Order: sequence, then C-alpha cells, then structure tokens
Amino acid sequence: MSFYQSKWLNEYNFNKPNFYLRYVDDILTVFGNEQDSLNFLDFLNKRHPNIKLTIEKQTNHSIAFLDVIISGINNQNFILQTYRKLTYIGLLLNFQIFTSFSYKISLIKCLIDWSPKICNNWNSFHNDIESIKSILIKNAYPPFLIDKVIKGYLSYKFSSNQNQLKYASDNPSPHIKNKLSKLCKEFCKENVNIKLVFTSFKIKNYFSYKDPILDDLKSFLVYKFTCAGCSSKHIGET
Repeated sequence: MSFYQSKWLNEYNFNKPNFYLRYVDDILTVFGNEQDSLNFLDFLNKRHPNIKLTIEKQTNHSIAFLDVIISGINNQNFILQTYRKLTYIGLLLNFQIFTSFSYKISLIKCLIDWSPKICNNWNSFHNDIESIKSILIKNAYPPFLIDKVIKGYLSYKFSSNQNQLKYASDNPSPHIKNKLSKLCKEFCKENVNIKLVFTSFKIKNYFSYKDPILDDLKSFLVYKFTCAGCSSKHIGET
C-alpha cells in the first residue's frame, strides 16, 4: 500500500489534498472543497481493480479517524476525543471471572492510560473517564475500586495545570508532532497548541504473563514422601 500511495500521489495532477495521513487502510485528508475530495476518490478507485475506497465527510464540524473524534474543525478550538463505534458493546474482562486480581486492576489502568493520549483537554478527558467508569461498572467492577485505581493512577501519572494535560514523560514522536501541527494549521488556519506524548511501556510491567507456579509443581524440587500405612519413605526430585 505504501508503494501505491507514493506512486498515485505523484501521478495525481489536480488539486491535491492539503493534508494526507494514512494508517493501514484508513486515510485522513483535508481538501479545499468537497468536489476536490470526490475527484481524488474517483482517481484512486480507478488505479487498481482490487482497491476500492469509500468516503466519509465531516458531520457538525467533526469526523472520526481510528479511535479519535476530531471536532471543532471550522473553529479555533480543536478538540480530540476518544471514539467508540455504535457497535461497541463494552464487553470486557468481567470482575466476577476466576482469574488473577492483578489482571483486573491492570485492565482499569490500561483503559485510563489510553485516554489522555487521545484527549487534548480536561473536559474531553473527564467525559472519557466517566464513560470508562460506566463500562467497567457494567462488567461488575465495584465503583469504589474503580475510583481508587483511577485516583491513584492519575495522581502518579499526571498533574493539572490551567486546564491542560501535563504528561509525566515529555518525549513526543517528531513524526506525530509534525503531522498534528500541519493538521491543526489546515483545520484551524492558525497554530493551535496540541501536544501528544507517547511513551513505550512493556505490558509485563502491568502484570505477569503467567500465573505463579505452586512450589509442589516446580521443576528441580527435592521432596520426601512418607507412606501413611507404614514407616517407608521415598525421597525424589522433580
């Protein structure tokens, strides 16, 4: 897809998109008018018999791209919020299921950790946290436990400063930063201060991959067995 993308963008001689961003088979573009977008779509759909694209236009100055809703497109306030499809039913690891408690706590933390990486202001972040709490409660998670984990995790990770999100780590990806900067200029026609910070974090830091092995089941274990009916004993090694 990357090969065809570069090839077709170079071959297109009409009004090219002001902004172009692709992730796998999802593409976000910005055009000067609707007809330019339709011409570009028609051009792409004629390039290859097995590649056919559809188009989704902004609605009420908002559009969804991947897990993000981009709103306030024609205004100065450029807002990013978490997007969940209408078919999303919120089915997660149920709290009553027989599995490690650490898995359940880590699920709450994973949901919270993803939210500020999308939301760019406290209002949308707060709304997303309330949505996460509602989803977890439907999966039988106790409200007091949800609030406790959220409070502890956020107090460790973030701090509030004039209604802005301040991240514990300040090492943004240059590629993402440049893409967002260009996107803001095209949408808002001015430099909007939006800053996303992504940090790598291994999943094993949240919980162990495997359940702990009982001592009786471990390898290289020396054991002694005494017969219940006599005094015979047996010493062995696993």
